[in-house]
Amino acid sequence: MSQPATATAEPMFDTGPPVLPALWAARWSILLSAVIAGLLGFGLSALQPSSYQATAELLLADPRNSGVFEDTGVNFLDPSRYVRNQAELARSGPVMAEASALVGGRFTPEQVADRVDVRPSVDLDLLTITASDGTGAGAADLANAVAEAYQTVVRQQVADRTEASLTELRGQRVQLEETIAAAEEAVAADPGDTAAAAQRDAAVDQLVSINNRIDQIAVDASLFGAGVDLVEEAEIPGAPAAPQPYRNAVLATVLGALAAAGWAWWRADETATVDGRNDPAEVLRAPLLGVVPSYEETRTDTALPTVASPTSGISEAYQFLVSAIAHQLEEIDGRAILITSAGPTDGKTLTAANLAIAAAQDGREVLLLDADTRVRGLTRLFEVEPRGGLADLVQGDTLEDVITIMHLEDRKAVPMIPAVPLGDDTAAFFRTPEFRRVAADLSEAADLVIYDTPPMLLASDTAAIASSCDGIVLVVARGTSIQHLTQLRERLDRIGTPVLGYVFTKARADRSYGYDYYGYGYRHLDFTEEEQARASRATAGGAAREEAPGRNRNARA
Repeated sequence: MSQPATATAEPMFDTGPPVLPALWAARWSILLSAVIAGLLGFGLSALQPSSYQATAELLLADPRNSGVFEDTGVNFLDPSRYVRNQAELARSGPVMAEASALVGGRFTPEQVADRVDVRPSVDLDLLTITASDGTGAGAADLANAVAEAYQTVVRQQVADRTEASLTELRGQRVQLEETIAAAEEAVAADPGDTAAAAQRDAAVDQLVSINNRIDQIAVDASLFGAGVDLVEEAEIPGAPAAPQPYRNAVLATVLGALAAAGWAWWRADETATVDGRNDPAEVLRAPLLGVVPSYEETRTDTALPTVASPTSGISEAYQFLVSAIAHQLEEIDGRAILITSAGPTDGKTLTAANLAIAAAQDGREVLLLDADTRVRGLTRLFEVEPRGGLADLVQGDTLEDVITIMHLEDRKAVPMIPAVPLGDDTAAFFRTPEFRRVAADLSEAADLVIYDTPPMLLASDTAAIASSCDGIVLVVARGTSIQHLTQLRERLDRIGTPVLGYVFTKARADRSYGYDYYGYGYRHLDFTEEEQARASRATAGGAAREEAPGRNRNARA
């Protein structure tokens, strides 16, 4: 058999369902989720204790303008570094301890550090002190206490540094005064001693400079003070900084809406179904062969409209399908096709039956095989009582021994091989060389050989049978899950048999596409008495069955 492999490029990525339609479909759920989230945000915020924040600001003096910091070896070319250093000083232990004392010990130094945040400005010599407390007055007092404590610590540091500098300068002044006195004694004893006179004059100049330096440091220290040019004290806040129920309610509403929208889009991706006739093409990477309208919407009351109503729209759909499949088979020089689906209610059995009848009405030699040995849909649809099947052919029986002839009008007939149980491991039977030999012989027995097989996602039999066929025809019902089609495509990719295309069933009668949901469980499906009666009425007038010679015939009107 000719089974050329087909290679189709995988899509680069799965974009999922369209966002706007998915969100619109779930708009009420999204709205409800947003409202619930907003109410929860408001309620939880309202239950939290109130927290007030107050802020004090300190505009620092430029230390480069003060003589207190001269000759200290500190480089102040980067003013922002000085501000950052002062912020660390404001967060230091001595400042926290002083602030704790200023608030009367209401908070320990560690608690003050936890409740206070000090931030340096990037562009200004500014420190921002923010304090938090359960009351507005408490927050303002704490922020102002830290600001005052910082100034107290800085004043003490300036005073200590000033005293150290003055002590050193006074010591130098004493030494210079002693040097001057000794030089003057030398000059008095010898007026012509120019060296002593020069030493005296130099010491006098140095003494004048030191006296000026002492006076300047005292003045600079007094002017620098705490190193703060401006203090903006914290004011008592009128409203708590936290919680903010209305703000949190708005944020919770937005987050709830976003979360619900994301869930809706994800859910739409999980439950997306095919709605139009062309929707499966992208997932299956296969062409559309034909569209079969919904039996219910067209009010078709027979399982075999190709027999009961050959000129109806559904019958015309099957006639078109015969031509499309025949064209595909001609391209690969094949005869045997396998009909399967993703799930059990897509209409694959009805498609196989009506396709075989339409092909026979078209003058083609057809052989129909019920290879779904679990459900045996074709066998029960035609009410055949099999006396043999594929297993008998493998064991040596002839085709005439197992075949049942379904007679149609105009001397047309559809030979069918009914299904018989094959045991538990039916897939193993279809993988045997004997079955492949029988399948090759069957392909030579007719122009078109049609295998009705189990849904590919529910039984491994189909994959085994596919290796003995020339092409695969998929039946996709309106409402089939996109995920199921994706899984179906993944299994088809592991099979070398080419996919001829797909048949879109249960399409809306007005526009030949739509959707309907089907269950995914695969079980023994019993046709109702009404369905069997319809099939019997359809075949009683225009189609009659008889077993081929070689077995006891069981012709029934």
